[in-house]
Amino acid sequence: MNPDPSSMRAPPPPVEPPTLDALIRQAEQRLLARQHGVAMRYRALAERWQRATAPRRWVWPALGLGLSVLSTWRALRSVAAAARRPRRDLRWLRMLALAWPLAQRLLRPAATPQADAQIRPSSSSTSSTSTTNPKAPLGP
Repeated sequence: MNPDPSSMRAPPPPVEPPTLDALIRQAEQRLLARQHGVAMRYRALAERWQRATAPRRWVWPALGLGLSVLSTWRALRSVAAAARRPRRDLRWLRMLALAWPLAQRLLRPAATPQADAQIRPSSSSTSSTSTTNPKAPLGP
């Protein structure tokens, strides 16, 4: 039986070990290819980011719609909350009704001796400087 010719190959030629320069060149080529791949991935990621964050025609109308919906919701919420609350806003009116006579007396301007004579009919007809209210503001 004859041996199969395909199984009978010649041994490969002896391979010379690569020189140091060849090894360095191969390592530099692998490093450059790796850096190129990283740069390409970074550029692709940056382009995707730019496309994703680029302003669109619908952004401003959508923001306006969202703001109007939010303000309407807040207004309706505050109206509903005010309807649930007891009416306390008239309390200050009652307090003002009690304090009004005192406020008039404290805040009135003592501008002229005639006004002072109308307010205090019991004051004597002496000089107006001695009968004016010392706490009243000075007027013309």
